[in-house]
Amino acid sequence: MKGHYSLFLIVLFFGLSSATRWAQDTIDKELPTENINRRKDSNKRSNRSHNGIREIYKKNTWKTGYGNPCIEEATQKMEFIYAPVVKTQPGYTSEFRRNWHNLWVKAGLMVRRGPWWKLTIKKRIKDCLRKSGDMVGFNKLPATRSTA
Repeated sequence: MKGHYSLFLIVLFFGLSSATRWAQDTIDKELPTENINRRKDSNKRSNRSHNGIREIYKKNTWKTGYGNPCIEEATQKMEFIYAPVVKTQPGYTSEFRRNWHNLWVKAGLMVRRGPWWKLTIKKRIKDCLRKSGDMVGFNKLPATRSTA
């Protein structure tokens, strides 16, 4: 009689475990994925989108136009933002770590956006500052000749 209980428990255990696996498979098939292409599995690391915004940490935010919405939009299109950092800020470890982080972010930008990414963003920053009237103290505007 004791053998029947153990056999019953074994059958019950395997029966319940296979039922939960079957139920999970049917639920996963019915739920929508974040991918439009059904051939790709959305849970694989290689199929996830890689368009995260990286941060370039700056001690001095002068010449970055920090806080200007046009400039923030321009930098986000290039997949980075300028983030001010202060030595007394929590989480700030060292100057070396900040520079090391910035080196890898800038190297990634050079690969993704080309070697002239810095010139491109400087031009966009100047255009945004001219449009918004924030050119005070940035770079002097080119002098115009008066023909009077």
